[in-house]
Amino acid sequence: MKSKPLAIAIFVLAVALLIGFYSTKKTNSENNTPAEISNQQEAPRSAQAQPRDPRSASLPGSSREANDQEEAEMPKKYGALFRQYLGDDSISIEDAASGLLEMAADPTAPMNVRTDALEHALNLTNDANFENVNAILSSQQSAIPELLVQTVLNDSYNRRHITQVDTAFRILTGEYSEELVEEALELLEFHTDENHGNDIDAWAQAVERYRLENPTPAEGDTAGEGTEEDDAAGEDAQEQQ
Repeated sequence: MKSKPLAIAIFVLAVALLIGFYSTKKTNSENNTPAEISNQQEAPRSAQAQPRDPRSASLPGSSREANDQEEAEMPKKYGALFRQYLGDDSISIEDAASGLLEMAADPTAPMNVRTDALEHALNLTNDANFENVNAILSSQQSAIPELLVQTVLNDSYNRRHITQVDTAFRILTGEYSEELVEEALELLEFHTDENHGNDIDAWAQAVERYRLENPTPAEGDTAGEGTEEDDAAGEDAQEQQ
């Protein structure tokens, strides 16, 4: 009989403990607002590193300032010339192209300035005045970097055949890499149908013969002579026939 009251007491104590546990859990849940719960859930995400803004500084403060100063000094010296030649309508196209070519040939100018100047000059130069471009290839005042020479040769492929021949011959008379000289030789051989190796005198005579046999058409008359693209189109048409 004594065991029965003891069992009842244990049961009552267990029920009281369960009631107390659930009451405490409910109170804690009610005290936390939805915003707080959301913040608690978002906390791990906010602690992660955020993607880096590509526009942010990639250099330390002092290095960045030095770099900005260096870039700012370049336009000071050459920016005015670019604006003058490319934006001043009172300057003729020929004079603008001539001024830009002088910048391209200036050995004291940064390479990026010389490259931009040459590209703008080529855009402003027609076939009739391309001799002005070729003149810088054999300038006695300064050696033209091969990168610029290659740019001139590449541009000549869209010019008249005689322009390509003249450009290739100028390269042949200069001191350039074997690859560039080989490209010039191939162009000369293609147009003149002659092969003189590295014999400059023989090539000079071949170029003169080519000039006499293929007179330069009047300015604006493009019917008598085409470009390399025209030759390729003609060859394709012959193959199809």
